[in-house]
Amino acid sequence: MKRTLNKEAIKYLNKEVMVAGWVNSIRFHGKIIFVDLRDRSGILQLVCVPRNKEVYEMAKRLRPEWVIEVEGKVGKRPPKMENPKIETGGIE
Repeated sequence: MKRTLNKEAIKYLNKEVMVAGWVNSIRFHGKIIFVDLRDRSGILQLVCVPRNKEVYEMAKRLRPEWVIEVEGKVGKRPPKMENPKIETGGIE
């Protein structure tokens, strides 16, 4: 699969993409892990949930500034969770 820049992920709603970059930040909210992935085009929020155990366990070990590559499906953020401050704030 060819790498997609973070800001181009908007074009692939409900499709699989591969993104790569630096872990900008990690947030643990209950059982959900949010990872802000930074590349030269901007920031994209990744969401990790326990139902994919292998990926979830890897996400728990991530640290800021690590370089990672991730494949996943681009989804729309819930309406009240959108971030208008960033170009990719409507997807995750």
